[in-house]
Amino acid sequence: MCNVGGSFIGVTQLRDRFARGRIINRFCVSLREPNAQRIFSCNEGAYCLEFGLNREERQAVKDRDFETLVDMGGFVPELDSLAALSGLTTLQAIRMRRRR
Repeated sequence: MCNVGGSFIGVTQLRDRFARGRIINRFCVSLREPNAQRIFSCNEGAYCLEFGLNREERQAVKDRDFETLVDMGGFVPELDSLAALSGLTTLQAIRMRRRR
């Protein structure tokens, strides 16, 4: 068992989180390309499905809920590509969301 975020999770859960995080991170890295940004802006849901994001992950992307995406295994540097579409960094987006 590992202590992650103040709670203990098993090895299987940790492995699943890592695998899901890799998918989220690959999705975010793809958004560094201008063509991918255009495709994403036309249909976010379809673009997320192409990368295999599950319903919860797609909702977090739609909501720009970066804290949840980090909890799901997303890395801040990769998430910056998604945040940049709103003219922010991931940390700025998290701070703004917390103020609400």
